[in-house]
Amino acid sequence: MISNSPAFDAAILDLQLPGKDGFALAKEIRALPRGQSLPLLLLSSIRLRGDDPRPTQAGISIFVYKPIRPTQLLDALYRIMSIQPLREKKAPVSPAMDANFAAKYPLRLLLADDNPINQKVGLSVLQKLGYRADMANNGLEVLKALEQKVYDIVLLDVQMPEMDGLEAARRICQQWPEARRPRIIAMTGNALLGDREKCLEAGMDDYISKPVRIGELQAALERWAGRITKKPDTSFFTRQGITGTLLDQTLIAELRAMPPAGGVTMLKELIDLFLEHAPERIDQINQFLNDPHKMAFHAHALKSMSLNLGANRIAQICQKLEEMAHSGNEEGIARLAQELERTFRVTTAELIPMQQKEN
Repeated sequence: MISNSPAFDAAILDLQLPGKDGFALAKEIRALPRGQSLPLLLLSSIRLRGDDPRPTQAGISIFVYKPIRPTQLLDALYRIMSIQPLREKKAPVSPAMDANFAAKYPLRLLLADDNPINQKVGLSVLQKLGYRADMANNGLEVLKALEQKVYDIVLLDVQMPEMDGLEAARRICQQWPEARRPRIIAMTGNALLGDREKCLEAGMDDYISKPVRIGELQAALERWAGRITKKPDTSFFTRQGITGTLLDQTLIAELRAMPPAGGVTMLKELIDLFLEHAPERIDQINQFLNDPHKMAFHAHALKSMSLNLGANRIAQICQKLEEMAHSGNEEGIARLAQELERTFRVTTAELIPMQQKEN
């Protein structure tokens, strides 16, 4: 298509494609006359190490981790295409401070910053929200604190001595599994697209800009508080790290807010595609329960489409199916496959009313 069609402005590739991964496809595109300077954006549900040479070798311009946030994808496209977006200037709004915020969203917080003024401001803002946060002066202190105590969220300054925030985030992601590590919110004085992308690539989950404003901090904490579960470990499925949250309402709101294309909202389009193709993937998972390699492939495909819609619980079950396929846990695979079907029915019951409202 690239050889025979009019020139494209950019190409978006998925890392895990059937028969050929995104890196191999990128190399083939770079070998084409029209592909040598084509910006390539890679989508991945797998966290890549910062020293992984494959993106550079394949000529990848930038990569975005799943689940894909519309604003994050748009920012990445702006960056690789060297487009400076025009942003509407709005009068600043002073949000109301919620003194009961910590009571509504009880979180264990660690604030990391080497600047005494920033420390005082950050701790003061958190105190006004009802939190008593712990303090770290650099990335090394962050790692030491996490070894001694469990935290829900780390507010991590990017530029610190001894070990900066980016390296600290990479170490956290390497040292603690996804289900056990805290969410990492970057605090940066730079609002440039490149800096935001570096934070996400290092494994951070979100970012807020300095100077820290109460409204922005409240929004970030609320965004992640709903995803942090503290339920007792009382069942097979919670022991597998699978939470009770069916849908990511924040992502669904973002999809609903996107401008319609051809009269159809992005949310309705994704729900339509999900309800059409997910049953087929579930059937294929059940068909290949005795073939771990093929089963894992279809579980990964279902996980990807679920993440893009915010179907959290289905995505988590698929992730566990992939892990069990690699470990050979046949009994666990059969039980999870049954739970997958039940969860799909419940998720469908939530999605259909949304689908009808978007008509």
